[in-house]
Amino acid sequence: AGMLAAYELEKAGYSVRILEYQDRAGGRNWSLRGGDKFTEMGGALSIAAGTASTPDLHFISKDIRLDAGGALKLDGSAVTVQGIVQLSEELSKQANPAIVRALQANGQITLPITVRGTAQKYQIEIDTTALARRALTNEAKTQATDAVKRGLGGLLRR
Repeated sequence: AGMLAAYELEKAGYSVRILEYQDRAGGRNWSLRGGDKFTEMGGALSIAAGTASTPDLHFISKDIRLDAGGALKLDGSAVTVQGIVQLSEELSKQANPAIVRALQANGQITLPITVRGTAQKYQIEIDTTALARRALTNEAKTQATDAVKRGLGGLLRR
């Protein structure tokens, strides 16, 4: 959007200088290829009173996807990010089948997380209450589905 605005302003006769925070053009989305550490990262930042915040941070790699929101003090003194981490299908397949059955969403292990601390020292917390609730819900659905299948099987055999 910024480059397009600069282009349109130049076409209208204005002198434009583009200042880029990164050492590359491209704004908030970044797609990398060929052995890079992550494949996509994006988010819209709001900066005020020494804090950068975002409701829509996205980080995608071969192994995980993070969808989160949060804030970072620009001096690095505080980080708080809450969201969901979804493991790739490949990593989900490597997990114990009981864990996959209990914690899966759409066939992949999905974990509710919170990251907090400082930019230099942070901790990642997994919301075990939400996991337990999802595990119980998934198990109840599995048992109900099995019961219906057994019941329908008995009806169809008559």
